[in-house]
Amino acid sequence: MAQRGLNGNDATVVIVLTACAWSARMKEGKSVHGSLIKVSKDLNLITSSTLIHMYSRCGRAEIARLTFDQMSVKNIVCWSAMILGYCIHGNPKDGLNRYADLLSSRLQGTEKDHVKNMKQGDGDRVLPDEMTFVGVLCGCAREGLLAEARTHFGVMSDLFGIKPNFAH
Repeated sequence: MAQRGLNGNDATVVIVLTACAWSARMKEGKSVHGSLIKVSKDLNLITSSTLIHMYSRCGRAEIARLTFDQMSVKNIVCWSAMILGYCIHGNPKDGLNRYADLLSSRLQGTEKDHVKNMKQGDGDRVLPDEMTFVGVLCGCAREGLLAEARTHFGVMSDLFGIKPNFAH
């Protein structure tokens, strides 16, 4: 990756982008993103997820969404980054819609049957995890959706088997 001032490996890039996210250094993060695009048009899953996180924390959920939409492969890390980004740093309704997209693109028929099938290992299936529900519950809190939050909390533990923790 050593080209025009961009030195290091993927881990270095992720560390730099994470630092930009935590310190809200959008200009620097955008510069790293631009350098990555010059070096390679295809960003890996980890780098793309970190870009989603960085843009979201810098208040640019629309750029995070563009990054998300350009990804050819998506796992729960990038889905959760997008859901959290919207729910905490952007428009919570958009985050809750992304969560619905995650489920609707994966579930068909009864919800319990689909979760059971998802857990059995269909390769394209992505299950929500603890961080996904942190975003969903924060989005519900920001929107004042107490009843929906309770429903999601129940689904989290009863349907997906995720044990609530302090963050929830």
